[in-house]
Amino acid sequence: MILESCCETIEQAVQAEKNGATRIEFCRSLDKEGLTPKLKDVEQLLSLISVPIRVMIRPDDSFFASESCLELCLKHIQEFDVLPIEGFVMGYLTTEKKIDTDTVTLLLGESPKPFTFHKAIDQSSNILASLHTLERFTSIDTILSSGGFNTAMEGAEVLKKMQDSSSKTIMAGGRITKENLRKHHKIMQLRAYHGTKIV
Repeated sequence: MILESCCETIEQAVQAEKNGATRIEFCRSLDKEGLTPKLKDVEQLLSLISVPIRVMIRPDDSFFASESCLELCLKHIQEFDVLPIEGFVMGYLTTEKKIDTDTVTLLLGESPKPFTFHKAIDQSSNILASLHTLERFTSIDTILSSGGFNTAMEGAEVLKKMQDSSSKTIMAGGRITKENLRKHHKIMQLRAYHGTKIV
């Protein structure tokens, strides 16, 4: 089972590994749902922990990629790709709230590393249709979602449907903590769980 701890500081990530996290999603500005971290922080973190790290690629607090945003995304992926991180985290929608396949294709083309498509999918107009769209992208191996609800528990039935209909790992996120993880897993039986307090 993957227990992914979402961290915005080096100290949080180091502690998360000690507490049993099996993977780190590293970003900054969690108050904006996570933005791209600084390169030097990722470099330092790599020297301090041994669990896999996935780096958030999101220059601003939007799920819609402007031309300037896309340029920064490509630049950041190129910079981080030379580091021994496991992969990346990203997700973009069109103004019609469908998967922005053009942007996703461009970003995936910048690295052979695996990608997580993050909770932008929860803002899409149809989660299961969006999931079907993402199936074509082999570089995306994980999809983070709360099933379109405020919490993963509220979206449990949708999350189970997502996993049943997808070849990818559906990772539940949304108010999951070490205290309620067992309850979530008993209901959902997923392969991966995500949170800032997951461990």
